[in-house]
Amino acid sequence: MQPHDPSAAPPLVEQLLNGLLDQKIQLYLITGVKLTGQLLAYDDRSVLIAREQGRQLILLQAVSTIQRTVLRIEQDVEQEV
Repeated sequence: MQPHDPSAAPPLVEQLLNGLLDQKIQLYLITGVKLTGQLLAYDDRSVLIAREQGRQLILLQAVSTIQRTVLRIEQDVEQEV
């Protein structure tokens, strides 16, 4: 593995989060709690999501997994193919 070159491509986390902006995502915290919401913004330390209860700021150090929410319809189509 090569050391990170700041002039190279953006870090993986930034690439992932930029691709998920304004999409519905699922966040799993290191405590096992699952949060679902729309990714509104992010920086190098936190993410801001919109949930049914309002907006929530989550520190990235508390996050174990981030993924795009897949609709059940998409899963059914993939299984049929």
